[in-house]
Amino acid sequence: MMNRARLIAVLAVVVPLMSAHALRSESAGVGSAVAEADGRSFQWLGQDGRALALADEEAVLEFLSSADVVSRKTLKQGVTRPQLLVLEKDGVRARAVFHNVDIEKDRERLASGEVVFFFRDSYRNNVAVYELSRLLGMPNVPPAVIRRLGRDEGSVQLWVEEAYTETERRKRPPQVLPVAVRRRVQDMRVFDNLINNIDRNAGNMLYDSAGRFWLIDHTRTLSRVDRLPSPESIKSCSRDLLGAIRGLEETETRERLAPYLNSFEIDALFSRRDEIVERIDQKIAEKGEESVLFSYE
Repeated sequence: MMNRARLIAVLAVVVPLMSAHALRSESAGVGSAVAEADGRSFQWLGQDGRALALADEEAVLEFLSSADVVSRKTLKQGVTRPQLLVLEKDGVRARAVFHNVDIEKDRERLASGEVVFFFRDSYRNNVAVYELSRLLGMPNVPPAVIRRLGRDEGSVQLWVEEAYTETERRKRPPQVLPVAVRRRVQDMRVFDNLINNIDRNAGNMLYDSAGRFWLIDHTRTLSRVDRLPSPESIKSCSRDLLGAIRGLEETETRERLAPYLNSFEIDALFSRRDEIVERIDQKIAEKGEESVLFSYE
């Protein structure tokens, strides 16, 4: 007989895989919101756990922008006091998170004791980071839009259903992360340096029921600081992400991000881009391409 602790450990791995398989089988042939994640088609889920009947990512963005707000409540987690929304339109119901924090300071002392300059904590960054992830072909930042709810303007980002945080994962029985997820983490570190993320923590790294890795809560990013926040964290990078960062076209990027960032903040983004490319190229020269770059396929 399998003891209780071992049974729980096995179920923690097997049940999510069974659930993901069931969802894919159940929704076959049904119109659903689809995004690419880890090289596979990903179907966004509604509050009931079923695939959303939305045609594509643009339909998801339209839904987030215009669906009726059925309910909203403040979440306990998160220092910026985000709200969990239930949205509904044309029979489609889904959850989303609403941020309306909008703070800028010349200088701020973080909870860690670190002092940062040109501190920026804004809901606009959630949408700017999402748009940048699209430009870079990164599949693991959920769709987000700017929207006004009553007197409050903020970002509305699709909720990742059936997910748990890195904090929660660390409390579970030890298990080895899949190679694809470990590689996503390496790309996350490159991406966080690009967007000057000073608030990546275990609470804003998510795993869904199929084991995909998601990045959320980017309000404290994209300030006008032009140096990398943690260059030492850059160890390796996917060929796809490096190619996309290297080839990030300035005119298109400025047009896409102009609604959310000022010119100084976009200038800083490109300065950080150049430093990232230089750093990775130097690592390749020292260690060889195969030791630094990887592919997902």
